Amino acid sequence: MDRFLRLYPQYLFVLLITAMLISLTKIESPHLALELTLSRFILNLMIVPLNFYMFFDISKYSLIPQAWALGNIVLFYWLVPIILKNYKICQYLTIFSMIIFSLASFNIIPTDYYGYRLIPGTLFIFLCGSYLYDNLRTSNYMIIFIASYVFIIFVVLTINGYINVQYNLEALTGIIVGIPIVHFLSRVKQSKFDSFWGNLSYGVFLGHYFIIWLFQAVGQKINTPIKAMLYLMLTMILSAVGFYLFESPVNTFRRKWRREHLYSRPPSALP
Repeated sequence: MDRFLRLYPQYLFVLLITAMLISLTKIESPHLALELTLSRFILNLMIVPLNFYMFFDISKYSLIPQAWALGNIVLFYWLVPIILKNYKICQYLTIFSMIIFSLASFNIIPTDYYGYRLIPGTLFIFLCGSYLYDNLRTSNYMIIFIASYVFIIFVVLTINGYINVQYNLEALTGIIVGIPIVHFLSRVKQSKFDSFWGNLSYGVFLGHYFIIWLFQAVGQKINTPIKAMLYLMLTMILSAVGFYLFESPVNTFRRKWRREHLYSRPPSALP
């Protein structure tokens, strides 16, 4: 419930205005190659099917193309309450996911899918967040294990040339750099400045394709520095509108719901 209220208000806002835009204008994009029907709109509304675009043609009627990543996140939200009930299961799934990621890194199975987009190969990255949050001895051991393993994979792939396989460099660098950064930032007191830009970040992620298509709808391309600045400004304005009109009011209810239904610190299987 809490995660649903976190993700959907702005998602629905951007989904609806994008549907209106493509209904009223002619947008040319491989993501909009097929006509938007009610059933296809419902698949976009569900989010999770977007993560499996490689198995059917949903990528040809995707109103928010980057939302495939949200599908992966929603799947993790479905799984994590079960996973965290048992620490051993959490460890085993972490290792299983790392094996899948490794097979993908060496291109034994599709690298793009299983090393970057689908939950089997990315689950251990999500679980890093749980380990970092708990900040207990056993959890810290898992973080050290994951970081060391990923660094070794990075070195081996660099030596044998597989580092250039699609998204290997980006994914591995993100993990190696991200773990210490998140660990450090989790100990830094949050300021109003952090909150403001944090509040905008999700809307920027959701809305940037809409602004690109809005430029196209009025016959413009983002091909000059001024247009690029205008693009960034419009994306942030759209994000602010989505946050203050839709997400912020829901957050008030969400915080109340969390106080009434959740612990101050969510229970975890991590010791």
